[in-house]
Amino acid sequence: MAGELGMNPKDLLGLKKVPLSLVPPASLIYQALAMKDGAAKYSPYNWRENKVVALIYIDACLRHLQSWVDGEEVASDSGVPHLGHALACLGIIVDAKETGNLVDNRPKPGVAAALLERYTVKAIQPPFKTAEVPPGGTHILTDGVQPAASKAA
Repeated sequence: MAGELGMNPKDLLGLKKVPLSLVPPASLIYQALAMKDGAAKYSPYNWRENKVVALIYIDACLRHLQSWVDGEEVASDSGVPHLGHALACLGIIVDAKETGNLVDNRPKPGVAAALLERYTVKAIQPPFKTAEVPPGGTHILTDGVQPAASKAA
């Protein structure tokens, strides 16, 4: 029947393409703000004219991420969100890699992937029991055992 998804030849072709609509617009906007800031400072797409040293951009990305984790939303030098700068750093690395302009100065492969696998918790167990407050206001643990402090009363 005409009008159903997949019936239109263009739909069938489109389903095989990269689904760019899956990239959240907010993410793209943050990255664009940082790219605009970089374009004003260094010129647009300057990394295509000069080699990109991977770890310099990784370090910059990590600095922006750590600033954000530490509670700072916006970079003081640009007024742009730190998360946008981090995305821009990664975008430049990806573009440089795909255009053959990346200087891959990563160290010899280590054991990080194996360590992450080894120390990943296989079954999630809550670190503590959750407390409930019954109508009387006394805290009890979900397994019915009252905390020591409330037993004394």
